[in-house]
Amino acid sequence: MTNLSRQTDPETSREAGERQRRNLNATQERVLSAVNSINHMTAQEIAQRTADMFGGLTDTYRKRIHELVAMKKLERRGVRKCSITGNNATVYARPRPQ
Repeated sequence: MTNLSRQTDPETSREAGERQRRNLNATQERVLSAVNSINHMTAQEIAQRTADMFGGLTDTYRKRIHELVAMKKLERRGVRKCSITGNNATVYARPRPQ
């Protein structure tokens, strides 16, 4: 994960960056919980499900999906019509056991 503050930032900015990093981890866990409840969802469906479960903004959750893919905690599993947008969209799911 990238740094959320620079070395030249004041201490208060570094503290805020660390708080944000912890929040990102909590937000990622919320997204994974939503995916665990219903696997194989589009990004918008995951974001909406997470917001329904935990509150908050769907944009906040949708942004975490690509981070989770990069961390190999989610994987892309094809394309289908999204039940929210009506558009074709990538489907995400938890990785298959190896």
